[in-house]
Amino acid sequence: MTHAVLRWGALGAFRLLNRGTAHECPCCESTFARFVRRGPDLLCPRCRSTARNRVLVVYLSKHPDTLPAGARVLHLAPEPAVHRWLARRSDIARTTADLRRRPLVDVQFDAHHVPFPQASFDLVLCSHVLEHVRDDVMVLRELGRVLRPSGRVLIQIPVRQTLEVTDDAPAVVDPAARLERFGQHDHVRRHGRDVCERLAQSGLVVERVRYEDLAAEGERARFILADASEKRGMRSGDVYCCRHPA
Repeated sequence: MTHAVLRWGALGAFRLLNRGTAHECPCCESTFARFVRRGPDLLCPRCRSTARNRVLVVYLSKHPDTLPAGARVLHLAPEPAVHRWLARRSDIARTTADLRRRPLVDVQFDAHHVPFPQASFDLVLCSHVLEHVRDDVMVLRELGRVLRPSGRVLIQIPVRQTLEVTDDAPAVVDPAARLERFGQHDHVRRHGRDVCERLAQSGLVVERVRYEDLAAEGERARFILADASEKRGMRSGDVYCCRHPA
């Protein structure tokens, strides 16, 4: 609790010192002169959205057909900034889920076995989950099973652009070995440029939407839709739109 109070107190001071209009967060619609540096990312000083959170909200804002009135939404590993943005919509039904109990989570389950009937949801959001699971294709197949025929699964994954083929090794369990091989102790694979073909093994049609295609240069700079990991050849915010075949 003490750390949380100190963190929010520091953010409050940062907001006061950085009042301005140079940058805007599409998640909470706040404006600031600067965002907060946290590792390779820049966070919104108010809602703590990351670059990839903002990309996802921009995608949803610019594709209103993805989230029509009455839509049923399944949000895996819900990010607070995106969760709060969705909560403004009283005309949609939202279900949040994760493997472990934590704030914002309605239902706990293993994504390899989604406990909902076929065609339950119009939209499934799954950001930075597939690099953690035992079988990413199986998980996406399950998400496709609970997706209605006209619905979409929106995926975000860290993708190493210099890697031609995904390095997949869920049998590696040592955290230090995972850190060295995949860049994070709880990752079990590093997706490469074959990511669309790999995800399509689920039976869904996969389209990569780059954040550069969602917003003009000025808007990208205003929203800060990129993070510093791009300098290391990593793309973390692109949206992979997955649908049932026509």
